[in-house]
Amino acid sequence: SSIAGELGRQLEKALKRRTNYKVYRYGVVSSAVVEPGYYDWFKQARKLVKKTSPDLVIMNYGGNEGQRVQLKNGTVVDYNSRKWVSIFKKRWRKFIRIFSEKRIKTVFIGMPNMKNKTFRKKMRYINKLMRSVISEFPTSHFVAAWKASSDEYGKYQQYLKIKGKLRAFRSEDGVHYAKHGAIYMVKALFRQILRHF
Repeated sequence: SSIAGELGRQLEKALKRRTNYKVYRYGVVSSAVVEPGYYDWFKQARKLVKKTSPDLVIMNYGGNEGQRVQLKNGTVVDYNSRKWVSIFKKRWRKFIRIFSEKRIKTVFIGMPNMKNKTFRKKMRYINKLMRSVISEFPTSHFVAAWKASSDEYGKYQQYLKIKGKLRAFRSEDGVHYAKHGAIYMVKALFRQILRHF
């Protein structure tokens, strides 16, 4: 979850600086809703809702969602199989209902363009699946980050020129945002995020 990283830090700063909202940030790196065996987001989400009573929840998942999953009986289901897609949608619906049943508004920030061609293709697909499930819930909204994270030709960009200076837009791994990249993305998506609140 990039909320645990630079994107989350810059979003928190922007919310505190530009609104009067009380902000509570929580993230766990390398975690995924689709695989609760590593980290149980269902259990944690219920705890966080009870603890903070939020009006709006902003989330960023996707980078770790495209993985094989293990069922309670030990069966492993491979990524992108027909059964995997069914499990993905079922688990994500269950997750979103934790918030929708309490009428809590949720905004999901989509995954950005990626450096690696194979991972880029996977993230496009994950964005598509997530947008599809999220659209089923009137209290949930998907905010796309792909276009804002791409250059004028729609390609991945490692660096960004800001006030005449070339700054790192993405980390060297080609996945996460660098500090200046996170600041840029928050500015680009801020109005879209708050439009749903």
